[in-house]
Amino acid sequence: MHSTPRLMDVVALLSDAPAHGLVRGQVGTVVELLDGAYEVEFSCGISPKTLDFLGIRRVYPRRGHQASCHESSEATRRSRLRFLASASF
Repeated sequence: MHSTPRLMDVVALLSDAPAHGLVRGQVGTVVELLDGAYEVEFSCGISPKTLDFLGIRRVYPRRGHQASCHESSEATRRSRLRFLASASF
């Protein structure tokens, strides 16, 4: 397993991001690699409705963490979960 996220890696939030309507455990996908940060797209439901994009600086490799699953489509992404992300930046 690589130690830093790559494009299309799956991450889960470690804390709520209420300003973005996102909650702890919400699963997202890395869609952009920025200088010292990552752009993560959070979506919901079976139809990929984007909830929000969030710039994240702190990302940690997953070590036995179980992200919550809010929608059935997230169950598949959760199984590919590789990183945990801090919403505070």
